[in-house]
Amino acid sequence: MAEAEQERYAFLSEESLDMLQNKYYAHNYRSPSKDYGGCTLPQSFAEFWPAIDDFEVYDDDVWITSFPKTGSTWTSEIAWCIANNFDYAGIEEPLPIRVPYLEYCTVFDFRRHVRSDSPMANNPICKSIQLVKEARRPRFIKTHLPWEKLPRQIRTFQRTPKIIHVARNPKDTCVAYFHHSSIVEGYQGNFETFWQLFTTNKLNYTPYWTNVMSYWSKRNAPNMFYITYEEMKKDLGASLRRFCKFFDKPVNDNELEQLVRHLNYDTVRKVNERHFESVTSFLKQFGLCQNDKGHFTRAGIVGNYRAQMCADVIDIFDRWIAHHDPNDEFRKDESNRLFFFKKYGAK
Repeated sequence: MAEAEQERYAFLSEESLDMLQNKYYAHNYRSPSKDYGGCTLPQSFAEFWPAIDDFEVYDDDVWITSFPKTGSTWTSEIAWCIANNFDYAGIEEPLPIRVPYLEYCTVFDFRRHVRSDSPMANNPICKSIQLVKEARRPRFIKTHLPWEKLPRQIRTFQRTPKIIHVARNPKDTCVAYFHHSSIVEGYQGNFETFWQLFTTNKLNYTPYWTNVMSYWSKRNAPNMFYITYEEMKKDLGASLRRFCKFFDKPVNDNELEQLVRHLNYDTVRKVNERHFESVTSFLKQFGLCQNDKGHFTRAGIVGNYRAQMCADVIDIFDRWIAHHDPNDEFRKDESNRLFFFKKYGAK
């Protein structure tokens, strides 16, 4: 890398990064983020942590876990449909109701802006923890929290619900997270600032590696299902067979063909444009949703980071990946389920 480029892409100081985080990432409806026991989260998370830590878990729960923008919406739809005996009609019910997002109330804090007796107070964002508690069983629960921030009953294996974790290569994840944060979370900065906040753990749910590795280390537990976004994109049929096996749902070739037709990425993306209307319309009232159509999902192309990142930033990411996986444990797993690190990760 040329000396001028090194200077251009040198990481900003800790003080500068904190200033940019507060300027572009925090706003009236989200408190500044801070390190909360190894995970960056809004300061208001501390108020909700006791309710999450003490959350009552059932063995028949299904938890969909992931770092943000790694395929959790797609994975949630797949898991719900297969576990519910290929209930294609049931998919018409909005996903935020069928698979509520546990800590959504911590990502945005509208308590000072929405009266408790207002119809808006019933939005999935404002009452997310309560919505999960009241969900019909078996409950399907989405979270972006790392293993160490899951309810205590899961961490101690007092309860053993099914846990599905979906991972995605960090370069595509960073780009998707940038667009999502800009469109529906009120982020006002550019991508150059964003990727530095991402790789220096200044964004919510970072460090990326802490999140992913916390589930990777549990991948052999009998109640754990680990899959990658790239694996699903490469061979959805094979991936759906793995889901069916995990849920003990036998599937023949005709049924698999139907599953692929209903649960491919493009079909799910179009359905979820309708499903998230209530969420996006709520966010628009506070000026947080900058997309007229309010799409939560994008094209979802593997390797699309190349359209956003220049060669020097890609090189920085490659070295960042190698630093956090020095022994290639993650990239060279014999199961080959993390092949994306070989193709899209460090050189």
